Amino acid sequence: PQEIKDLSPGEHTVKIDGGEGWKVTDLELSNARWGVELKYDSVTERRYIWLQDLQINNMTNAFNSIPGAEKFNFLSAGIAIRHWTDDPGSPVFLRDLTIKNVSILNSNFGLWTGSICEGAPGRCNDDGFSVTGRWAYVDGFNLENITVTNGPQYGLSLAFMKNGSLTNTVVSNVGYQGWKHGPAGVAIVWTSDVTIDGLKIYNVSRENDSDGCGIDFEGGNLRTTYRNSEIVDTDGSGICVYDNGGYAGPNKDLIIENVDITRFGRAPYQNPPLPNSHAIAFHLTDFNDGLHTGL
Repeated sequence: PQEIKDLSPGEHTVKIDGGEGWKVTDLELSNARWGVELKYDSVTERRYIWLQDLQINNMTNAFNSIPGAEKFNFLSAGIAIRHWTDDPGSPVFLRDLTIKNVSILNSNFGLWTGSICEGAPGRCNDDGFSVTGRWAYVDGFNLENITVTNGPQYGLSLAFMKNGSLTNTVVSNVGYQGWKHGPAGVAIVWTSDVTIDGLKIYNVSRENDSDGCGIDFEGGNLRTTYRNSEIVDTDGSGICVYDNGGYAGPNKDLIIENVDITRFGRAPYQNPPLPNSHAIAFHLTDFNDGLHTGL
């Protein structure tokens, strides 16, 4: 593959800013903040981004040219999907996203989705969340055959995504530096009509923080199916189902089937206990009207 690395000031090795119709393949990317940054600032209804056969290594926040300025968003990622909207109607900023055959090594996050806080004063609060409470979506996605190894915070963070799938993916050795919002193998929040199939998660730590889950359903998820998967070795619970303190809202019509969970709860309650610091196979918080079979 073609190699791109060591760029100054090190913000990204590949950046698509408001673009559509791009296919990015057969690259080795290293030593920056974002490996591939998909950035959509007040942009809607863009179509078609295809990322395939990428090797992404050593993305760290040390390459952030404005460290600390983005709070929640200050870390690095192999692939970053970032948006901003002032539209209260939750528009779609990108349709038809494919990411397949991608290996990510030594990055704070393997894949990160979140708001764009930089560029205008007052967009985000001190924790880096949008002060408007507005968001936009990726509509239509296929994430396939992704490998994330050695992520100090997260493997994959999927937020504001609908009508898509995550399949045949492996996340291993993540969360070992901890994070104030709680690390996880995979976090799912504000998604709808998503299928996760063949996801393997190994060795999730949490340092002295909360969570440390294999997979974390953080609220606002609608009609999500998680099946034919495996979770092995977690400091916290194997599966967390949570409403993010009411901020993200409930998870509705969540189906979990044929998922093996082994060696969970390596680091039980902290002292003093932190929210969501349980260490059990299946942690449900603020959960109603469910049917649990075959446990």
